[in-house]
Amino acid sequence: MTEYDNTNNGALFTPIDTNIIRQGKVNVEGTDKNMLIVKSKDREGMEYYKLYFESAIIYKTEKKKENDSDMDGTLNAVVDGSIKPMKFWLRKKTSAKGTDFTSVSLAPKTSNGGAPVQEKSINEMDMPKEPPKELNDEIPF
Repeated sequence: MTEYDNTNNGALFTPIDTNIIRQGKVNVEGTDKNMLIVKSKDREGMEYYKLYFESAIIYKTEKKKENDSDMDGTLNAVVDGSIKPMKFWLRKKTSAKGTDFTSVSLAPKTSNGGAPVQEKSINEMDMPKEPPKELNDEIPF
């Protein structure tokens, strides 16, 4: 039997017993990041919590054809210590059993010329774009 390749694809379903219990901005190294704490239960009923960082803004799209996405956006996925700019598409669907879900597709983000956007390591993302300027910390009196 051939194994299904789900690389850059997935599905999102209605959460079961899941609640956002806290949300807000947290300053991380000088940059404000939106965060959520989500409370869930596993199949045995044990409560657990997860912390989520905002990773993308999702925009509704105008469907022109049946298979066009309902929403899309871009994100910087962290994979194996590298930042990979990705484009994503979300499509509302219903399974054969009648379950509503959202199909997710991703692809490497490309520049206007079609070339993939340059990946960066996490360390490169943290490096300043310019070397810091020397401070003139002499007191003028």
